[in-house]
Amino acid sequence: MSDHPLKTLCAGVPLAGLFFYTSTRSFPVLFATCLISTGYLSSILLLSRAKTEDVDSMGKSMKNAWGMSFLSSLGLAGLGSAGLVKKTVSTGAIRALPGVAVASGLLAMYYSGKNYQEWRELEGKEEV
Repeated sequence: MSDHPLKTLCAGVPLAGLFFYTSTRSFPVLFATCLISTGYLSSILLLSRAKTEDVDSMGKSMKNAWGMSFLSSLGLAGLGSAGLVKKTVSTGAIRALPGVAVASGLLAMYYSGKNYQEWRELEGKEEV
C-alpha cells in the first residue's frame, strides 16, 4: 500500500498535459491534467498526514485518501478516453498519448480501489 504510484502519476500527468499542450495548444487539456494532478497531490498529502495520526482516526483518513486517488484516476481515464474517441473519430488514427492515459487511469483506479476497499473493511472491523 505504497503511495509511489500516486507520486509518479502526480508528476507524470502534468508533464503529459504540457507535452500535449505544446503540440496542439489545447488549454482545456492542460487545465484538466493539472486538476487531476492536484487530486493526486491531495491524496498523497492525506496519506502522509494519516500515517502520523493516532490509530483511531487513521482508517478514515486512509480511506478518504484512497477515495480521492480513485476519483483522480477516474478523471484521468475519462480524459484519456475522451481524447481517444475524439482523435479516432476525427482522424481515423489511434493516438498513443490518450491510450496511455486510459491505461494508466484504469490501472490506478484498480490500485486505489483495492486499497480503498481494504481500509474500508479494516475500518468496519474496528467498529465492531
